[in-house]
Amino acid sequence: KPEAYRQRFEKAFNQGMERIELGLVEGESVGELVRAIRGYKDKQGIVHVGVMDVTRREAAALVRTSVHQVAQTVRMGIYEANRDVIKGFQVVATLDTRTTPLCRALDGRIFDLERQPLDDDGPPLPPGPPFHWQCRSTLVPIIKSYAELAGGDLSEEKRAALEAMDPGTRASMNGQVPDRLNYEEWLKTQREDVQKDVLGETRWDLWRKGKIGMADMVHQNGRPLTIEELRKKIADE
Repeated sequence: KPEAYRQRFEKAFNQGMERIELGLVEGESVGELVRAIRGYKDKQGIVHVGVMDVTRREAAALVRTSVHQVAQTVRMGIYEANRDVIKGFQVVATLDTRTTPLCRALDGRIFDLERQPLDDDGPPLPPGPPFHWQCRSTLVPIIKSYAELAGGDLSEEKRAALEAMDPGTRASMNGQVPDRLNYEEWLKTQREDVQKDVLGETRWDLWRKGKIGMADMVHQNGRPLTIEELRKKIADE
C-alpha cells in the first residue's frame, strides 16, 4: 500500500540520515558512509547489512548531499556569529556543463544574511544549499570592505588603492578564470558546442539572440521553465 511504503521509506531515510550524521562526527570518509548506508561484504566474506536498500550511486548521492547540507549549516552558523564583519554571502556554482538551470541562474548573486538580494530586486534566496539533489553550489561570505570597516577614516588615495586590488580567480572546468565571472559570463567564453550542450538547441538560440538570460530560464521557485513557457514569457514582455 502507498501509505505503508511511504512510512517504510521515511523510516529508512531517517535511519540513513542518522547514520551519516554519526559518521561525520566520527570522521568517516564518503566511501565509508556509502558502505554503511547500503551494506557491504568484508574481506572475510561477512555481510554487513546497510540501513537502506539502494544502489551505490543512490547511496553516494544521499551521502554527498547530506554532507553538503551539514557543512553549509555550519558555515551559516559561522556567518551569523560574525555579523560585525560579514554583510552577506554570494552563491558560487560549479563552472562546468553539469550545473543545473537553478544554480546557473543563482551563480554570482549576492544576498544579505536574511537571504534578501543585495544586487537586484529579485526574489530571496531559496532554501539551501543544497538547492537540489547532488547540488554542488555553496555560499561564500562577503566581508565588509576596508572602507566600510574603517568608516570615514580612509583617504581617497587609500580607497582607490583598495578598489584596484586584484579580486582573484575561481575554478572552472577549463582552469582558473577571473573571480568576477558568473556562470552566464563564463558560458559566453565557451565554444558553441559546449553552450548548446548546456542549454539545449532552442534555449541556446534564444540566449544567443539576447532574448533570455540564465535567470529567465527558471521560475521563482527554482523550477526550470519549459520551452513553451519561455516563448510565452518573451511574447508577454
